[in-house]
Amino acid sequence: MINMRRLFVVSLIVAITACSSPSQTGATDTASVAVTLEDFAVKLATDSVAAGDVTFRVTNAGPSYPHELKVVKTDLDLAALPTTLTGMLDQTAAGVEVVAEIDEMTEGESGDLSVTLAAGKYILLCNIYDDAGAHLQQGMLTSFTVTG
Repeated sequence: MINMRRLFVVSLIVAITACSSPSQTGATDTASVAVTLEDFAVKLATDSVAAGDVTFRVTNAGPSYPHELKVVKTDLDLAALPTTLTGMLDQTAAGVEVVAEIDEMTEGESGDLSVTLAAGKYILLCNIYDDAGAHLQQGMLTSFTVTG
């Protein structure tokens, strides 16, 4: 005959094990960074995260233009970024590596950009050219650091 007390204890242990937290089961943490794109700035909730998985939660606050977000790994200063004749980032230049991007977003649109980042210096920017000119030249860039 089944011992009801033993069955209860075993069931309780199974339930507790199934409900254990992610940190106990070895899941990794993902850093989350809120990014607001607006005419004409890139605003971050934080300018630094630890190396690993990062999700940029991007919102185009407008009010007038579509924007995009490029994550560029570079040791160059903001003012030293190589540009094309139209003032856009020269993505083929030495010392510039576009590691992730979220495509053009209209005003009020939001989206997530998830990427695994190594330690180093990054620049987050909008590389659109339209009737306002090159958004990069309008000030849509900011430094971002990933620590090791």
